[in-house]
Amino acid sequence: METFAEFVAKLIELFNKEFAVVRKKLLFLALAIGMVLVAVFVVGAGVILVVIGIYKGLSLLMLPFLAAFVTAVLMFIVGGGMLLCARLMIR
Repeated sequence: METFAEFVAKLIELFNKEFAVVRKKLLFLALAIGMVLVAVFVVGAGVILVVIGIYKGLSLLMLPFLAAFVTAVLMFIVGGGMLLCARLMIR
């Protein structure tokens, strides 16, 4: 009976060591996911500011509604290109 108790004790000790490694990896994974979410937010804000800058620059050269139209067309072209690249990467 002692050998069975020793076996169970060693098994529990092994699980504790393995779960400590898993907990550490999960913590780093959660930190990485959080950083990715913040990076997506910052990049999104940057893209919005670029679009506003393009609009403001074009509105100096042409009527504001034409500048908005040209800016929208540029963003559709960029978005379509990104979708095509994503589609090619999936295949």
